[in-house]
This record gives sequence, structure tokens and C-alpha cells, in this order.
Amino acid sequence: MKTCLIITGGRLDPAFAGSFCRRNSFDRVIAVDGGLDRASSLGIIPDMAVGDFDTVSRPVLEKYRKIPYIIWEVHEPEKNETDTELAIRKAIACGCTQITILGATGGRFDHMLANVFLLYRCLQQGVKACILDRQNK
Repeated sequence: MKTCLIITGGRLDPAFAGSFCRRNSFDRVIAVDGGLDRASSLGIIPDMAVGDFDTVSRPVLEKYRKIPYIIWEVHEPEKNETDTELAIRKAIACGCTQITILGATGGRFDHMLANVFLLYRCLQQGVKACILDRQNK
């Protein structure tokens, strides 16, 4: 089983996320746009960054752009998919069969609802996926 951690740009409890990341290991880590800010605050260097990068802070984006082994998948802001959906597709294309998503709750309800619906798409493809925060799995 190949595992993937996806860090998105939604609300993230740093204490919970930090503890979770220290207790678990993943074959691949993908940061989604503003999720680069969250990854930076957790001291995580992702294997891949996906999105249109319209919400990540410039200093963090520049910091990660200097790391040569991060794979960048840059998309136009006008697209049919959300950045999180593109990251999930990438994880599945890389052979990941278990995906954990941090930062996908809180904030905008429409984004959270879209993220929950993405779990069904994973299920349809035989991929175990969950959205995780301090209070929910």
C-alpha cells in the first residue's frame, strides 16, 4: 500500500497536524497551493506541489521553488477542477492507494463540501481516502 499525505490551504490546527505528521510516515507528500504555507509551518518539505499558487505567500513559494527535487504541477487559475482535486488525481496517478488530507475543513463551506465529495471519487477508484482534522475523520 502506497500512502500519500495531501496538505491543503484550509484551516489547520498546527499542534494536531504536527503531532499527526510526527507519528505517521507517508510515501508521498503533496502540498496544494496555500498548503505550502501550512507545510512550511510544520517543517515539511513536500515531494510535489500542485495548484495555481494564487493563495500561497510569496516568501514561502520562493523558499520552496529553490528546492530542486520538488515536482511542480502548475495550473491556470481558470479551470474546472479544484487544486485539491488535481492533487488527488496526481496521488492516484502515482500509485497511491491510501490518501490522508489535512487542511480540507473549516473556512469556506463550499470548499469543504467539494473536498468531502472528492472522497467518493477516491472510493470509486478503490483508493482509501480520509479528511482529517482535530475533531473529524
